[in-house]
Amino acid sequence: MTTGSQDAASWPCLEELDIAPPDISSQYIMAEANNVISWEVPRLKRLIVSADLQHLDKFLERHGSNLIFLDIRNARFPNFDGLELTPILSQLRRLCPDLRHLVFAPNSTGLHCLDEIPLHSSLRYVDIWVTNLDIEACTKTLVDFMASRAIVVRALDSRLIHIRSLPRLLSPTTPSNELPATHNLLGFFIEHKKSCIWLLEGNWPDEQDSQYVEFDSDESVGDSASSNMSDGSSNSGFQLDRQTALAAYRANLETDPDGSDDQSGSNEESPNDDTLSMLGDLVIY
Repeated sequence: MTTGSQDAASWPCLEELDIAPPDISSQYIMAEANNVISWEVPRLKRLIVSADLQHLDKFLERHGSNLIFLDIRNARFPNFDGLELTPILSQLRRLCPDLRHLVFAPNSTGLHCLDEIPLHSSLRYVDIWVTNLDIEACTKTLVDFMASRAIVVRALDSRLIHIRSLPRLLSPTTPSNELPATHNLLGFFIEHKKSCIWLLEGNWPDEQDSQYVEFDSDESVGDSASSNMSDGSSNSGFQLDRQTALAAYRANLETDPDGSDDQSGSNEESPNDDTLSMLGDLVIY
């Protein structure tokens, strides 16, 4: 879908919006599509966006009051520096008063941005994309930081940034007794700890390993889900190859994040205006 075709659109049931760049040639086309800011999205709760600060600020001014999940992305990260987010982060308590889960790529390497995480009464989870992830150093830094703040902060391996739903697929609410765990997601082996998520290379885990778990494609990507991974010891689990997993993942995106099917996709005919107004999730490329 192109943003230009939906000028002054109204999406009364839209709860999740993913605005993605068509390529890496620019930060994003929101500068060319100011009409997105003018949309009516009164129920918007989750936003994944690549945008320059000026347009992101305007969008949050208009639509940030109900957001509980915000993922601010740099289309060219990690090949280029992240966004300078201090102006936005410092205003989050005002722009997004109900925000619970924040994801961002800092304009620095490592975890030097921890001091920029705002004091926010409802913020509970923060995920930070990190390049050259040093697991041991990050774990110590984050454990010390979380001891001083009533929030969960995780370092995410920037090599996995193309998996746009990763912060919620591997939820920060996963019970501690289920961690650490190793997941096979879209053919990638991913190590999941309370404070870090990173891509495994070299010695991949044995499927018989008690800590090896497989991605359950039937689970929805819910913000409140405690865990979306199946138990690897279960006889009902099976290993998916990359293409099968990708197909299942795409099918999963057509499911409402809260677990109900998106009925708007069941009609084979072109959707009319009434059907469009019922959409719960929208991805813009």
